[in-house]
Amino acid sequence: GVGITQPHSVFRELAAYYKENKSLPGGLKFLKLIWVARSSKTFEVFSTSIRECLAGVPESVMSCEYFLSKPGSSSGRSVPVTEGRPIWGEVYASAGRALAEDETLLVQACGPESMVDEAAAVARE
Repeated sequence: GVGITQPHSVFRELAAYYKENKSLPGGLKFLKLIWVARSSKTFEVFSTSIRECLAGVPESVMSCEYFLSKPGSSSGRSVPVTEGRPIWGEVYASAGRALAEDETLLVQACGPESMVDEAAAVARE
């Protein structure tokens, strides 16, 4: 897969859009990037860029959470990391609480097929 490359590109563009317009496009209320990796060294690739994207953008509008799918597989960390895979039901429930009853939660998943399948299955529930 392409891993974080495509979601990072979209995240950067949406951050730039927000900074210029003080809103997200297309009626989006907020955007949360959930990044899951096997090693925290992977986070080093784009973490500086993500920090730059988020500078000046309220956390209620855009944020990023880092998950380490293989706990203990890192030494130093430059970003706050949660060990283990995300619990998709909790991620979706948290996001859903910020939506009105007639609004929809959009989920885009990119990664290993098993993780994408799991995220999709929970989203359909």
